[in-house]
Amino acid sequence: LVEDCTQELFLNLSQSHKNLSDTDSIKFYLIKSFKNLFLKLIKKETKAIENAKFFIGSDFQFSLSAEDKMINAQLDEERIEKLNLALSGLTARQREAIYYYYYEGLTIDQIAEILNVGNRRTIQNIIYRALSYLRSHIELCILLPYLLV
Repeated sequence: LVEDCTQELFLNLSQSHKNLSDTDSIKFYLIKSFKNLFLKLIKKETKAIENAKFFIGSDFQFSLSAEDKMINAQLDEERIEKLNLALSGLTARQREAIYYYYYEGLTIDQIAEILNVGNRRTIQNIIYRALSYLRSHIELCILLPYLLV
């Protein structure tokens, strides 16, 4: 389904590239377009709105790039497991907001648009509550090096 969605997205882009308007962030545009198309395909195939939770951003697992692994070599696997365990305690919406904000580098306004939330303050509250939860479940010194990447 993800592969089909990706192919359809780029096919749509290539067919309608002359009608597309300018964008400040191609990454944001592609993420939002992919999510919208993905949700549309899920609804079409399953006829159930509930399946939107299968979007990749809502259930990500924390991972490090090779460069981050070299920089943070002193951190062991147990600390990463603690972080993943703490992330699994977040709601799907909190995980998705954290994913977009820290992992993808999107702005609060972009996240609000992707999550179909009209108020940017709501997204700030979601992220704040998620970080509060994470702080209460793991030591802040473990979390900060990953979130500040």
